[in-house]
Amino acid sequence: KNFTLEQIANDLDIEFYFTNSVQQEYQLTGFVDAGGNYHDTQFYRACKRASEGTETMFFLDEMDASIPEVLVKLNMAIAQGYFEFPNGEVLDFGKCIHWVAAGNTVGSGADENYTGRMVLDQASLDRFVIIEFNYSENIEKKIKHMHLLIIYLNHLKTCYLILFLHELQE
Repeated sequence: KNFTLEQIANDLDIEFYFTNSVQQEYQLTGFVDAGGNYHDTQFYRACKRASEGTETMFFLDEMDASIPEVLVKLNMAIAQGYFEFPNGEVLDFGKCIHWVAAGNTVGSGADENYTGRMVLDQASLDRFVIIEFNYSENIEKKIKHMHLLIIYLNHLKTCYLILFLHELQE
């Protein structure tokens, strides 16, 4: 998923930023340490560059393994087109960010294959268009040293790519 999206971003001349499952708010927003220094994140960098007019793509992988409180923050950024970070900086990025998220469920929560997944709130799901994204066994077989990964991916069967198209919401 990361590789595919990064290639799409490169082909479209869009800067690519990503993060995986977010379990704490600071992993998305960054934090200010005891010395007053702000520690940024990929989310911050995507928003910063977009606020400067650069077209960016922010990819949240494993969205259905992220905690709901963090997704509320992400929903707010998507809906409003700006975000206030812990360093006090308010970044207005408008429509310069393409939001993409992926998960192993369609927001339905844990099952026998994905026991650590959360049910996604409808407010999160409404911001995305759901696209099924399957893995190609033929391509995987052609890559050297991938035997164990191929076995693992064959058991996964399907991964769902959730793609936000801001223009569709208008």
